[in-house]
Amino acid sequence: YTLSLHDALPISVGSGSQTTITWTTEGLDTHGFLTPTSGTVTIPAGMGGLYAITAQLVTYFVSGRCYAQITAAGRIYRTPFTSPGEDLVSVSATVPLAAGDTISVAVFHTSGSTIKWTGYLDVYRISY
Repeated sequence: YTLSLHDALPISVGSGSQTTITWTTEGLDTHGFLTPTSGTVTIPAGMGGLYAITAQLVTYFVSGRCYAQITAAGRIYRTPFTSPGEDLVSVSATVPLAAGDTISVAVFHTSGSTIKWTGYLDVYRISY
């Protein structure tokens, strides 16, 4: 059971502002985890279990530092700040989730201006 989301359109993120990614394109969604153009993935009824979650975000204009964050069932998984100028950030977590639990992804940067990000989110149920 998998969910693969790709942000086809760049999302503008202001400097110093943590912003939740709104996913615009589903590559694969086996059980209706996401309503398209939503920033929240919801575990469907009967689909609780252990999930492997990976998000990767990229920009081409970052001059400051950034981090990516997954929030799953209220728990936060965040990367350390990148070095200045790194334009790719990814975060992964393996998390037990129950039906109705939610997952979201956010990005934060300190570049001094608004920049655009694209990326992907993969969610795999690896055990139940």
